[in-house]
This record gives sequence, structure tokens and C-alpha cells, in this order.
Amino acid sequence: MKLRLQCSRHFWDRWNELVGPGGKGARDEVRRKLHACLKVGIKPDKTGAYHLRVRSRAWVVVVPTNTGWRAVTVHNGRKIEERKKKARR
Repeated sequence: MKLRLQCSRHFWDRWNELVGPGGKGARDEVRRKLHACLKVGIKPDKTGAYHLRVRSRAWVVVVPTNTGWRAVTVHNGRKIEERKKKARR
């Protein structure tokens, strides 16, 4: 079953800024990553959002909706990496 994924305007602006121009291919890449992460049991953060590492320097934030999923933004994952380092100490 294909996951329904909507991408916000902010998502596209940030994707173009951090990753580069992308269209349907970018949406499909995020959809595949979301499907794979859901299969292994990814956990949401305290706000209910899911952070997916799509590329080496690009994390996509997705949230569930009534009709599927919505990609809301892209970030570089710096804070997530810092938290992981602190947890290892």
C-alpha cells in the first residue's frame, strides 16, 4: 500500500535550501524512508512528530494526519546528533 504524503511549502523551501532542487523524486524518497522507518518501529518525539534521516545532512519532519502523512520541514539534524552523543557518555 502506498503511503499518502503531502509536502508543505515550507518543506519544499527547506529541501531546496539544504538538499537542492527536487520534485516528485524527493517526495518518493521521503515516502520510502517513512515506510521503512514505520516497519522497524520508529518512535515520535514529544510533539508527535517523526524525524527521518533521508540524506547524510538532511532530516525530514513528518506528522500523521487524518488522511496520511505531512512533511512539514527539513533540518540538518545537529540537535539530534548532539543528544545522541550526550546519551552515549
